[in-house]
Formats: sequence, structure tokens, C-alpha cells
Amino acid sequence: MQLKLRAYSNGAHEIAPTHEDLEALERAMEELHVASEQLQSLSEDLARQRNHYAELFRCSPYGYVVTDGDGLIRELNLAAQSLLRYPGTNVVGRPLQLFVTNESRTMLRTSLNRLLADSVGAVVSWSGVLNGGSRPKIAVDFTVGRLPSDGGALRLCWVLHRSP
Repeated sequence: MQLKLRAYSNGAHEIAPTHEDLEALERAMEELHVASEQLQSLSEDLARQRNHYAELFRCSPYGYVVTDGDGLIRELNLAAQSLLRYPGTNVVGRPLQLFVTNESRTMLRTSLNRLLADSVGAVVSWSGVLNGGSRPKIAVDFTVGRLPSDGGALRLCWVLHRSP
């Protein structure tokens, strides 16, 4: 890496950088270059890890649904889409309670209220039934807990698994 500096003039005198100044600047530039390469490598590693875990979430054999504190669906994986019998993009933003039977809605609402009142570590499990529409209904075991807050809105993670 070549560094070219021009002499500086303050009007009366011309001040040229010293050899030591040039060496210090070259060392600093090399350190910045090394740090930049390390940050790029770290960024690539983080992107790989994020993609890995996103793929695990997406392809898990258990249905995962992430809702807000009101029960509105924010994310879901392929298994949850299959259980809910609805493509994912059409489900996001809809209340989870739309997909359970009337009898199961009370327990879903109770779970939401309990998690809103309890501490971060609270987990609620219960069995319910998903609406089948024109198809048979599906008995499902629900487990729900709060996701760690990143300073934003409350998020809940629901695990849906066909009841035996």
C-alpha cells in the first residue's frame, strides 16, 4: 500500500512529513486493513450461523410459531404451516386463536394472560384442537414461553406438536 503525502505550507514555512510520520501512518493503515479483514470474516461467520439456525427453525419437525403479546402471528415454520393448513405468508399478522377451535380458545387466551403476568422464565403447556376447516380437526399439544426481550415488544414462542 503506497502512501503519498504532500508537504504542508503554513504560509511562512513548508512542513514535510518525517520518515517516522510516514512509517506510523503506514502501520496504522496496515492495522486498519487487518481489523477490516477480521470484521469481514466475523460478519461472514455470523451470517453463516444465522442462516444455519434459520434453517433449523424453518425445517424443524415441530411446529414453531412466534406471536406478539396479543397472539398475532409474527413468524412460523413449515411444520406449523402444515398443522395450521395455511401458507406462511397468509398467516403472518393473523391471531393464532383463529386456528384453534372455540373450545381451545379459552385455554389459549388463559395461556397468553398467564405469560403476560408471569416472569420471563414461565412456560405454559396444554392440549387443544386446531380447526380443520373442511378437513378433520387436529389434536395438538401446545407449549408456550416468552422469548428474551431485545428491548422491543413482547414475543412468545409456541411449540405445536400433534397429540399422540
